[in-house]
Amino acid sequence: MTSNKVLAAPPGTCCIETVHHSGTAVGRWEDIGPMRTYVSPPSHKQGSDRILLFFPDIWGPDYLNNQLMMDYFASHGYLVVAPDYFKGEPIFKVERGPAFDMLTWVKPHRDVADLLVPGWIDAVKAKYVEAFFANMDAGLIISSTGYCFGALDVAILTSTDWLAAGAFVHPSFLTEDHFKAAKQTDWVFPTASRVRAEEILVDMKANYHIEVFAKVQHGFGTRGDPNVPEQRWAKEQSAKSVLAWFDRFCHSLLDISHHMMLADSRSHIHSHRGGETLKLYLPSTTAMASNQVLASSPGECCLKTVQHTGTPVGSWEHVGPMNTYKSLPPHKTTYDRILLFFCDIFGPEYINNQLLMDYASNGYLVVGPDCFEGKAIFKVDRGPDFDLTKWVPPYRERADGFIPSWIGAIKSKYGNEKTKYVTVGYCFGGPDVVNLAATDWLAAGAFVHPAFLTEDRFRNVKQPLFLSCAEIDQTFPPASRHRAEEILVEIKANYHVQVFARVEHGFGVRGDPNIPEQRWAKEESARSILGWFDRFCN
Repeated sequence: MTSNKVLAAPPGTCCIETVHHSGTAVGRWEDIGPMRTYVSPPSHKQGSDRILLFFPDIWGPDYLNNQLMMDYFASHGYLVVAPDYFKGEPIFKVERGPAFDMLTWVKPHRDVADLLVPGWIDAVKAKYVEAFFANMDAGLIISSTGYCFGALDVAILTSTDWLAAGAFVHPSFLTEDHFKAAKQTDWVFPTASRVRAEEILVDMKANYHIEVFAKVQHGFGTRGDPNVPEQRWAKEQSAKSVLAWFDRFCHSLLDISHHMMLADSRSHIHSHRGGETLKLYLPSTTAMASNQVLASSPGECCLKTVQHTGTPVGSWEHVGPMNTYKSLPPHKTTYDRILLFFCDIFGPEYINNQLLMDYASNGYLVVGPDCFEGKAIFKVDRGPDFDLTKWVPPYRERADGFIPSWIGAIKSKYGNEKTKYVTVGYCFGGPDVVNLAATDWLAAGAFVHPAFLTEDRFRNVKQPLFLSCAEIDQTFPPASRHRAEEILVEIKANYHVQVFARVEHGFGVRGDPNIPEQRWAKEESARSILGWFDRFCN
């Protein structure tokens, strides 16, 4: 029979921890319907065709951190409105003595919110979106984001027909049924619950996106310490990703189709359920160390492609033992940032890969070795007897032999004492990235729909690692991704995970740009990876 397990429990003691941010809030207060409301208008606009319903954590819209976050969204073109369901008495205004009990305090506020939010939304629509239902051509679009306490409101709204997209960050008060009913969302919360929620979203073919932030805990989205690099980056990246998610669906009402995005902190999250303190985390699935294959050899899915159009701007040069595609950053003769680009089996001669390398040259010298010696898969005559499993391994073995000396030649030719090195790999190139992430000299690495990975490769990771993954991937399936994340947690690695719904292995290079989901996934993956590298190269 179906279950309705609690996936995100009520707020706990971790929800009281905060670091006060500094800045000047620019919003105003209005009474809208049954609740006092913080309103942050979009910059340089009299009105807005994009409304963002912002549901805060237990610190409420009176808290400066939340106001600055709302103002940030407003500065990007959204009219942001946030209800004060704490009636001017959020957690930071409460005297919390030894006898204070979070569950006893928070439950009545959640009951009040459940009662008042529907009427408040109706009042917001009447005040700002009065043409919404009367005239769909008005182009007014509503999205919603919620943090901790406010995530439940987002989850409920994602089951409606009028919300364009939703997002929630480190949520509470959620059950399996909230995900089963969802048509749109975004979130961050404990791994065991997130894995189960992802299973539900896949089963119902939802449109969702997941991001996992390492080395931060519940509350990072609004209450993290901006003086701690990991916390500052996670907060900023989460906000950028949520905005990109909303922008994707906030162009036309004709494009609304119910969407969910998931952002997750990977930490031990404390919360209360029935007075019991819970530490929620995903334990190891193996009692002793193993070295299971997590990403297999490239398969038939790795042969599918849609050739992209454009004019490559790079050039070819023989460096060390390998012919190398080189894309130069403009107006530079010395290179303080070098990106080692390891291609899929289509190799650096394929235009899709060249255009990706040229994109990354915004600030990086990008070099991609030809591991296929001019005989990449798109040049192979693949008759009925062609066997990919026999074609790939010899190239992988030769690459393993050549790449160390190629890297040495790259360092000698282009590097200097100040150069920082990063690396990205697609499919066939995935193991090169993970191998280099085990060294002491790499600044950061990233892979996209990888192949040829085992548990031990992840156990050896020392440097920051970014995992950009597809929902549909027989080479690196969800169970393998979850196991890889477990290992990265166990070794206390610095990592980031993103998962794109409705795309397959290969989306990062060979997706169809005429299909919106595939185009957005490819572009967002590339943008996010560059942001990851910039974080460690500045």
